[in-house]
Amino acid sequence: MEIVMGVIGAVFAILLTLLGIEKRKNKKKDVKILEQEQQIVQQKKQTEIYKINQEHFTEASEAMEEIEEDHKQFEKGIEEAETDEEIISIANDIVADFNRVSDRSSE
Repeated sequence: MEIVMGVIGAVFAILLTLLGIEKRKNKKKDVKILEQEQQIVQQKKQTEIYKINQEHFTEASEAMEEIEEDHKQFEKGIEEAETDEEIISIANDIVADFNRVSDRSSE
């Protein structure tokens, strides 16, 4: 009878040991899953920031092209101007455009 109790006790101890090992494995998996979820959230944020930066870059590029085009038109106007009054008028237009842009950017 003692041998049977000893065998049952040994089997019970082995089962408890196996249960402890499985619990430890599950905890490690849970930690790994949490880390991966955090990485996914971080990656989503980085993707969103990248998209926003791309949009701002596109807007800035378009604005620069517009400014360069206006600048070329003013240069062409100055080159074609025949009198000092025409040059002063173009310079006044440049200042007015600058003030208009400055007012928009301060809003």
